[in-house]
Amino acid sequence: MGEQTRQPGRPDDALLARVVIDDPALSLILDQDMVILYANDAARRYGWEPTEIVGRQALDWIHPDDITRAAAAAGAVHTQAGFGTSPFRFRLPDGEYVSLDVASVVITQADGPDLLAFSLRPNPFDRARNEAFRAMVAGAPPEQSLPGLAAEISPSRPAGLIAFDAGGRRVAVGALPPELAGVFDGRQDRTPGAPWTEALETMQTVTITSTDGLPDEVRQTAANLGLSGAAFMGTPDPGRPQGALLAAWSDDPAIMGLLAVNLGDIESLVRLALDRRASHERLEHLAHHDPLTGLANRASYFAQLSIATQDAAPLAVAYLDLDGFKGANDQHGHAAGDEVLIELGRRFAREIRAGDAVARLGGDEFGVMLTAPQDEAAAVAVIERLLAAARAPIELSTGTTVTLGASAGLVVVEDPRGATPDALVHRADTALYRAKRTTKGTLALAGPDDDAGRRRDDAPA
Repeated sequence: MGEQTRQPGRPDDALLARVVIDDPALSLILDQDMVILYANDAARRYGWEPTEIVGRQALDWIHPDDITRAAAAAGAVHTQAGFGTSPFRFRLPDGEYVSLDVASVVITQADGPDLLAFSLRPNPFDRARNEAFRAMVAGAPPEQSLPGLAAEISPSRPAGLIAFDAGGRRVAVGALPPELAGVFDGRQDRTPGAPWTEALETMQTVTITSTDGLPDEVRQTAANLGLSGAAFMGTPDPGRPQGALLAAWSDDPAIMGLLAVNLGDIESLVRLALDRRASHERLEHLAHHDPLTGLANRASYFAQLSIATQDAAPLAVAYLDLDGFKGANDQHGHAAGDEVLIELGRRFAREIRAGDAVARLGGDEFGVMLTAPQDEAAAVAVIERLLAAARAPIELSTGTTVTLGASAGLVVVEDPRGATPDALVHRADTALYRAKRTTKGTLALAGPDDDAGRRRDDAPA
């Protein structure tokens, strides 16, 4: 059994063997006054020598906020009321605390008073926290790194972490009924006065020890699961209009303080996971979007065209080039030119349908893809709206008004299968060349002769 320490005369070696044999966990034997009579070698794992523990009050090592609950639990064991396993925070030599699961049993002695035997093991919550951190370091998104952590927030289930995707839809990790998460039909419930509402508004922890006053759905769900208390915490979710909600419920109102501590312990991990997701999304966005206008970039545009040319549905491809942009840029400066491009990007994006695409291909050139237009006239109408949007005056931040225009080339194909994105863009670009050479500010449709070599660079700006 290795080196063991016990108070002289009690308990005897046979009793010690019954308690700690083959058990690597920290084991303690206490008398009825909660004085430690024995501590096994595992105490050293937590920085304590067994000799430092024996003979002292066990409550000296309990976190002050857990003492009342620990004393009540010890009383329950003595009265045979049953105790089971529960988490408690134990003090380490440096003053920090570690959460351990405590299992206890009464040892009845024929020739002496009853004793209490305790087995203290690492809390599943701590293990889950370490595993979540390792998963995050390995690059796992919140939906993969946080579920195990969410499942261990509360020792009596359920618990969960709530976040939202870019479309405002709920992303939940952990087994938590929507009613108990403060989420209904995929949306955050904002019932005035509800604890989750307060937590999200204050970004702090809110605890309840009764379901009185909560919405009927919440009270009924909690009652069905035997849950009577909860802790909620809000935390910012970068890139989302809503914060993320951390929630944990329990059937024991006495541990609400501990649940609040657990939520605080993992809040930094949750924020790290959400920060990493936001960073990943920003990088993904930058990889597919023009950094100035926010429109799709050239690579993304051609990728979407490549997908569209695999379908038999009609397809329209347009190439737009601004008229007079170089002169305005030279006159008002590059910052003004950037403002013009940003504003036109907004206008163009408003004029196309969902499923269509508009991209900045470079400089003052834009590409448009219209999927399944009703006919050629419908495609022409869309591009004409873009040209009208380009002609509308643009007021700069300096108060100066700039008026430009745009020319466009358009190709419409009934069945794009077999065509390549390069070929379609080339035909639209060649039509644009004709428009700029004849009457700027107009739209030219691609014809059969628009497969000639690219010549638009010779056209006036």
